[in-house]
Amino acid sequence: MMFRPLKLLVVVILVSIFVFANVSNQKVEIKKGESAYIDGKNITIISISKDGGVIIDVDGQRDKIKKGLSDTISGVDISIIDVYDTDSAVLNVSTNFTCGNNICELSEDSKICCKDCNCSKGFFCSLNKCLDESKTDCQTNSDCNDKNKCTIDICSNITKICTNDPIKKCANDDLCCPFGCTKNTDNDCKLNSCSSDQDCDDKNKCTSNKCVDGICKFEGQECEYNGQCNPIGIVMNNTYCFEKRWLPLKNINITCKNDYECKFNICSDGKCGDTNNVVAKKFKTEVSSYAYIAMSLLVLIIIIEIIVLIRKKS
Repeated sequence: MMFRPLKLLVVVILVSIFVFANVSNQKVEIKKGESAYIDGKNITIISISKDGGVIIDVDGQRDKIKKGLSDTISGVDISIIDVYDTDSAVLNVSTNFTCGNNICELSEDSKICCKDCNCSKGFFCSLNKCLDESKTDCQTNSDCNDKNKCTIDICSNITKICTNDPIKKCANDDLCCPFGCTKNTDNDCKLNSCSSDQDCDDKNKCTSNKCVDGICKFEGQECEYNGQCNPIGIVMNNTYCFEKRWLPLKNINITCKNDYECKFNICSDGKCGDTNNVVAKKFKTEVSSYAYIAMSLLVLIIIIEIIVLIRKKS
């Protein structure tokens, strides 16, 4: 009977030795934006705030820990010992397992280390994170090819989802002419050249932008003002809309084709006029009309008199 407590003590000691022998405790300084690979876990400092808060990512799981405090992220115990401005932080990192040794230890599971413990059915392990196969797009960058020479096709290492970000940098011989580049800054550019409709954005919401056979076509003639599209001929703020542009109203005697081009909304005989010119012209027209009527009546009276005289003589 006296051996039972002794056996129990031996078992406790052996278990304790086994457990604590596998505990890793490391002090490490990591700069903002950089990573440390400890016991198979990728630890990255995302950002450091002025109040001493540090956002830490461990294999895709993130949390914010303030100086002097601790937290567990993806099975890793992390304490913030010190923070140097917003450039780097000193961490105390503790683990009681090794991820990536092909042994699913007691303190591990698929959420902490799918490299060792595998993922459940329908999921696969990517960068030590289980991903749903039905919600992923790709395995490699080539799976994300959108047939557009002006995008960078990337398969995310973490999420395995495609992104097709537009190329914005002007660069020679990449078969792409990004928006804003010219033939002087990118030898791939031609006048109004494009590879997709997105390349033809002229910053005018009143036009439809099309890429047709590699050339930008801008359809629509309306003018934009305060986010609204206005038709040709509308007058606002001493300007008139004409073919997507606001042009200043024309003064008297300036050549015109339409009334809306002129300050007084009068285009007469190919030149802008004013209300006085219109009144004078109207008066002149009316006088001419009256004179014509009077002359016609006079001629008619003379004809009647002649007919009467002829009848009297006969």
